[in-house]
Amino acid sequence: MLWVFEGPDGVGKSTLIKAMKESLENKGNVVYTTYAPNTDIIHRYHPKSASEELAAFLFDYTYHVNSMLDELFDDDAIVLCDRWVPYSSSVYQGAKLAIENNIPLEEALNTTLSFYANVLSSSVFENIVPTVTVYIKGDMDIIKERITKRGEIDQRFENDERLKRVVAMYNMLFEQEMYKLLPQYDKTIMIELPADMPVEEKVDTIWRSITDFKLHR
Repeated sequence: MLWVFEGPDGVGKSTLIKAMKESLENKGNVVYTTYAPNTDIIHRYHPKSASEELAAFLFDYTYHVNSMLDELFDDDAIVLCDRWVPYSSSVYQGAKLAIENNIPLEEALNTTLSFYANVLSSSVFENIVPTVTVYIKGDMDIIKERITKRGEIDQRFENDERLKRVVAMYNMLFEQEMYKLLPQYDKTIMIELPADMPVEEKVDTIWRSITDFKLHR
């Protein structure tokens, strides 16, 4: 069972995953944690264009999924993933595509989502769909403050020009439900949380959302 935690840099994904892992294990679950991107290909290859970045992240996604097939198909385990390439790459590479070609954000996001939709629908990965997707929403002020405090700003992905598009495109992806362009992703339990919500409250909200979903199926 795959649970994915998404959102721009600095919204608190890793902190929430740590707390959620502890909560799940306290209830007797077997839990694995992982993250994406999962390889160093971006740092080794240094892709320059949006299309080169898409190719690099697709390689990373393929490697990542293949390396975790046993865990992903283990019905008795839960995999918590910090980012999921079909989501995050659609946004980050979509933002770069919008800048490169001076096109509307929605058009760019539709292009990158369509790229992953074609890949997913024609491969073994078609049936690997997040059971739960947690989107942590943050505004630019919160994100910039947290990234600055972290002290390591990757100018390729976290510069202001690209980051403001990333924030807007994440909202398009989840709030406008553009993620449903990905095959079978309409089945995921979608949970949206504000970045400034206390982590304990985030964990409680996730549990309530999952319980409500099961009760109303």
